[in-house]
Amino acid sequence: MKPRWWNETLTLYRRVKTVTNGKTAITWTREVLHNCFFGVTEKQFFDGQHVIRQPLFVVRVPASYDIFAKGDIIMKGEIAESIPDKTSDNAFVINVVKDNSKMGGGTDHYYGGEA
Repeated sequence: MKPRWWNETLTLYRRVKTVTNGKTAITWTREVLHNCFFGVTEKQFFDGQHVIRQPLFVVRVPASYDIFAKGDIIMKGEIAESIPDKTSDNAFVINVVKDNSKMGGGTDHYYGGEA
């Protein structure tokens, strides 16, 4: 049984890279994911003069879905557009993926986030 706070709907945009005649094209396949966790914390770093704060996104997706990959995009909510808006406040590009699908106990999932 999943924790009760795994109650978010997410839209996953899978990055599809194709090369034809030496030219690379990026397209997206869209999938809506239910009963997920979506969290935002904050990361801080010092640029030499100022403390810079940025959001840090984390998602957990039930292992009943296919695992996602680095470069895919997650948006909070059910988004109808076929191409992701990477500039949206509720969107981020996944750059960390962990396979926690063998955890058992109802919490088997995939983890995605930012580094």
